[in-house]
Amino acid sequence: MPAWDWEMIPGVTSRHTRKFPERLPWGKNYGNTQFVGGVSANNYGAIAFRMNYEDTQAQKGWFMFDNEIVCLGNSISSSSANIRTTINQCHGLGKVFYFNGKKEGMVGSSASTHRIKELKWVRHNGIAYFFPESQRVHFSLAEQTGSWHSINSKYNDRPLTKEVFKLWIDHGNAPTKEKYAYILVPGITDNETAKQYPIENLKIIANNSMHQAVYHTKLEIYQIIFYSPGKINYKDFSVSVNIPCVLQVEQNNTVSIADPAQKYATAEVTITCKNKTYAKTIQLPSGGNAGATRTLTLEKTNFK
Repeated sequence: MPAWDWEMIPGVTSRHTRKFPERLPWGKNYGNTQFVGGVSANNYGAIAFRMNYEDTQAQKGWFMFDNEIVCLGNSISSSSANIRTTINQCHGLGKVFYFNGKKEGMVGSSASTHRIKELKWVRHNGIAYFFPESQRVHFSLAEQTGSWHSINSKYNDRPLTKEVFKLWIDHGNAPTKEKYAYILVPGITDNETAKQYPIENLKIIANNSMHQAVYHTKLEIYQIIFYSPGKINYKDFSVSVNIPCVLQVEQNNTVSIADPAQKYATAEVTITCKNKTYAKTIQLPSGGNAGATRTLTLEKTNFK
């Protein structure tokens, strides 16, 4: 932790600054948005986060399956300079490997920051990071110096130096409606396994201001974040809702829904699959369970 770069917290989209505002006391530092939460059922789930912090806004979604997490962001806007999404920052444990679709590469510890054109994946310490589309991805493996005193003034200020791996997406200065997409896959320890990873099983259906949606073709699971009421279509499947919500539809006819903002008592859900349509008014959890997941199993008789 003494060598940690506090400007780059894994998973966070923020400005890259050396000046941090003084935080309010615990219990008073609540966020500025309500749509934060997710759906979970049968070992799978999706999380939504509508972010509005200082002068930066974003919509961020995480879609979790057996072996991977799909991470999507959109509507990234700010008046600040140098906005980035940090994918990871951790101890440098071995070299960093990458693949651009044609050849593999490797970097060791240096003071350089690397950006690879047409980057397909980066691998470090048993975790692979896949990039399904072209983005301004940067990474480094370098020594960083800091002290425990910078974290807590009662400790000494003796400098400590550690090797640190950092991976991030650069959204530029004062971005408007920027987006990102990457996939985290742990347990990949060599380049051959990374090249054979079936990224084609993951279909990013939508990543825009209204929806974020992913379909896992092998598991036959749809996970959808509706930031606004609307409809999503994918081949012979469609789903529409009348409220902002997070939805999961599984191949065994299981439908799970949650209202992260904890504002609504019911949701109107209509699903069409292979020319069969299911429509239902779903009662959402209330009281102390508001925002929790409601799961239904659809019978064949539910379809028109």
